[in-house]
Amino acid sequence: SAAELLGDPAAYESMSQAANPYGDGRASHRIAEVLLHHFRGKPRPADWGGHA
Repeated sequence: SAAELLGDPAAYESMSQAANPYGDGRASHRIAEVLLHHFRGKPRPADWGGHA
């Protein structure tokens, strides 16, 4: 619960380090970089094969 996360530093730390099954929140940035590379000749972004 929110109260547990606010009141228990160990619980907060554990949850804050958990893997997010929905990614890391940077997909739109990666897509924009690929589009700039493809259509505007910008440097190719580094490959990303990680999982959140």
